[in-house]
Amino acid sequence: MSHILVGIEPYKVELLKELSGKYDLYMLSNNNAICLPFSSRMFDDAGIPLKDIFIKCFFSFEMKALKPSKAFYQAVIQEIGLQPEQMLFIDDSQRNVDGSIEAGLPAVYYEPGTDLSALEGYEVLEAIGRKRGMLISGGEVNHKRCADMLLDEFRASKIGKIVFERFCEVFIARSSSLKNKLELHKNKK
Repeated sequence: MSHILVGIEPYKVELLKELSGKYDLYMLSNNNAICLPFSSRMFDDAGIPLKDIFIKCFFSFEMKALKPSKAFYQAVIQEIGLQPEQMLFIDDSQRNVDGSIEAGLPAVYYEPGTDLSALEGYEVLEAIGRKRGMLISGGEVNHKRCADMLLDEFRASKIGKIVFERFCEVFIARSSSLKNKLELHKNKK
């Protein structure tokens, strides 16, 4: 089975190191007890032992539930102890992403083979907008309405710093009017 585990791309190693310095990272995996030593060694060989990068690893064989079951995600949400809106689940299986969203946990699909570091705040906003039903014709997320709502919720301390930071990262780069609003808000603090 170890032939499936081929290592971690160097840029992903750096990305995980960078993200773990800014955010609490958790691994949610359908890994089994047989493959776990191989995948753990793969992280060790890349210089990022699981225990150093992730606050906790949630393995389906230990939880007695598999992704994409609702029970799996709800158990993770409960154990982490944050509101689902303060978390983001990223997975390379659309089925797992759909299951996460159905369980109330915002999620983003990562297409294998693409640049994971390109997954920025825009996708986070998409996930939150869809969860909150902020859609316009054609099923697209109303980004302006979602952005205004997130800014209001941050001001009222209803959302956490993680969600707000990811939101800022994308919109400061994409919207000059929103950039001005956010910078004014930051300067007031």
